Amino acid sequence: MPVWQLVPFPQVEHPDITVSVQVELRQSVLRLAYRIEGPALGSILFPKKDPRSSSGTRKDFLWQHTCLEAFLARKNGPTYWEFNFAPSGEWNFYQFGSYRADSKTEDRVREVKLGSNSMKFGDLFEADLEIDLSEVPELHDAKLQDLLVGLTAVIETMDGKKSYWALTHCSEKPDFHLRESFKVQEDESAP
Repeated sequence: MPVWQLVPFPQVEHPDITVSVQVELRQSVLRLAYRIEGPALGSILFPKKDPRSSSGTRKDFLWQHTCLEAFLARKNGPTYWEFNFAPSGEWNFYQFGSYRADSKTEDRVREVKLGSNSMKFGDLFEADLEIDLSEVPELHDAKLQDLLVGLTAVIETMDGKKSYWALTHCSEKPDFHLRESFKVQEDESAP
């Protein structure tokens, strides 16, 4: 799988880390492998699992803290989907009818599987995620090269500062929903 490097929004201070993502879509299963590493990893505030909730539960507003995200859109329509994942294991999946409009929870996606090699260790954090899209007809038969993909992350540090990471930034402020910032993967072997 190719590796996509995310870049920080330039007008915001950010920790000395790198953020990368590998993406694969096979037989309606979207696999996202996020990797955060670098000397400032210890300064990142990783949300902890709420002991009152079960593992892998849905939760809104995850983007208010450290959150890994992916946006998916068909090339020929305004509809797109947003996936949020917190290092606590909480997640959500949303559908938008158009730019930041007509949003709803995408209930047809019922779970996110966290790979066994997901961990935080020293100066490395990895999250290997699998999302079954088979119940989302608009996405289940897609190939990666048929989609526009936006890969992003919100990184919060212990002092409460946030930085915004994406494949590219196409606005004067961080805006992950801009379709211009989504990329097309031409084939399975190159970003």
